[in-house]
Amino acid sequence: MYPSNQTGMIAWCQQLARLMRSWWKVDRIRVSPREGRLRRLACGTLVRICDQWFEIESRTVTAGPGTVLVTYDCAAANRRARLHVKTANTGDADTVRWQDASVHHEIDAATIEIFERQPGMLDARVPYPSPWQDD
Repeated sequence: MYPSNQTGMIAWCQQLARLMRSWWKVDRIRVSPREGRLRRLACGTLVRICDQWFEIESRTVTAGPGTVLVTYDCAAANRRARLHVKTANTGDADTVRWQDASVHHEIDAATIEIFERQPGMLDARVPYPSPWQDD
């Protein structure tokens, strides 16, 4: 019938198969969302550590040979602290350390509760004028 169209379609399918095979064989970093959740906390996120809620104020990423360290500065009403999340390129689990004035120890990542702020959430710290006040 139409041999030129048929050979063109076969060639196209072969190229597509080669492309899919090469994509499938490429090494990709695969991390479960639960495993990487402490690496991507944003400023304003609330975390519960050692039975107290803290707000993430800043995030610093430091890359070293074979490791990445993410440090979060946290604040509560009456104290300040740091959360250190160290990731090794060897595939080992993250090391999580908690540091404040009285405590400096390793903690289990599963014990940290996270409440991420959604866009448009009101910030309770912002003083809004009362609707009953006179201007």
